[in-house]
Amino acid sequence: MRLASVALALAMLAPLPGHAQFFFDPKPPDLEVEVGPDEIASKAAGFETIQTGDWPEEERTKMVHEHFVLPLAQEEGASQIGLTDYALIDVTGDGFADLVLFPRIVDSKKTFSGPSDGPRVLVYVFDGENWHRALDAYALEVGRRKVVLPDGTERYELALIHDKGFDRYVLDDKSFKRAN
Repeated sequence: MRLASVALALAMLAPLPGHAQFFFDPKPPDLEVEVGPDEIASKAAGFETIQTGDWPEEERTKMVHEHFVLPLAQEEGASQIGLTDYALIDVTGDGFADLVLFPRIVDSKKTFSGPSDGPRVLVYVFDGENWHRALDAYALEVGRRKVVLPDGTERYELALIHDKGFDRYVLDDKSFKRAN
């Protein structure tokens, strides 16, 4: 994938394993965050909500825009791109930062599926050398929780949170599949 050329640059900007899990401070301490019943249910199930944001002046944001959002817009024949929320965080448990992306491609039919499902969310997984698209779905928020597999390996599963609750997704080889 042509994204391999940016892999090293994004990986260098990502936090090291054992350091802060999020690229940026999740929110300033003086701001209130609205939490709905859907997010409360996912938290009760052990999921932490992945905090996403858009930082237009950050070099990382420009790279995410250029190497992920623009190609998506081109795939769909769209051209109007709004703010794009994202987070670089490990969602597979392999120690590499992956990309959770809420692309706001204004003139794309795929940006929103419906008010209850939320906007389009994509997860790109970085394997240490290359990026690949592992999930393309819709959600208001994305959560993750650590699970221990029968062989003792630690991985994450994702929760795609929408206004009617949440759906669990697990990594199956190279993509996330719905678990419930």
